Amino acid sequence: AGQDSAHVFELAYLNSHFQTGFTNPLDAAILADTPEPADLASYRKLAELPYDFARRLLSVVVQAESDPPLLVTKGAPEAVLQRSSRVREDHTARPIDAAEHERLARLVDGASADGFRLVAVGSRALTTDELGTPGERGTARLVEPDHVERDLTFEGLILFSDPPKEGVDDTIAELGHDGVTLKVVTGDNDLVARHVAEQVGLVVEGVLTGEEMRGLSHPALVARAKRTTIFARVDPDQKLHVIRALHDGGAVVGYLGDGINDAPSLHAADVGISVDNATDVARS
Repeated sequence: AGQDSAHVFELAYLNSHFQTGFTNPLDAAILADTPEPADLASYRKLAELPYDFARRLLSVVVQAESDPPLLVTKGAPEAVLQRSSRVREDHTARPIDAAEHERLARLVDGASADGFRLVAVGSRALTTDELGTPGERGTARLVEPDHVERDLTFEGLILFSDPPKEGVDDTIAELGHDGVTLKVVTGDNDLVARHVAEQVGLVVEGVLTGEEMRGLSHPALVARAKRTTIFARVDPDQKLHVIRALHDGGAVVGYLGDGINDAPSLHAADVGISVDNATDVARS
């Protein structure tokens, strides 16, 4: 079992506050629902590693007065855990051994199975030689960025509750009566997706992860897609592959999406549907 940690919330707030990428609901929730650090004004941003769908991480480097530069990383729990060598506990950091990796993985799986979306937070003090010369807007360009997000201290997890809208189960039932088969294509993991499906009465015939998709040829994906209900932990390119596989299998495909990563799939589907709070890219 875990325990609340104000330090995790402070680091997450710093990451969300200083990042300059596209606005997303998780950052908005962190900034709206976690306390602003009392010493926020003392921090300045030195560098940023924007989020991408390969790393599934977003990092900023900040510095408070005379403290050393601090890398604050947040992202998919497995991605942060993979890059962590220590874990924070009672204000101290201790090495992560195999048993601790397994314990943390069980904690993530348990919360995911309960329907929570999870973001992990890690940190590491940087040396000055890991920062490059100042670039745009006075921030530094990180030296060998692939090697900066390493040897992290796993600070903790933030859990987000995103319950389905009321009446979704009735809508799904109506779609079924009209001959529409509903499938879920998501960047979330399969445990979260399964939980949501159960909540809304969606019968799950099969699950396919992005990692499993990488080992399939297009004809094999066409065959699997027909009997798969949930496509989990997929990146934007894989979402597009799913749309094409369903189409090549003879289906007329409608796609509902709201984010920038949904734009290619929205355009590739026979019918693209964006929601009222979708990003401008998804709407265009």
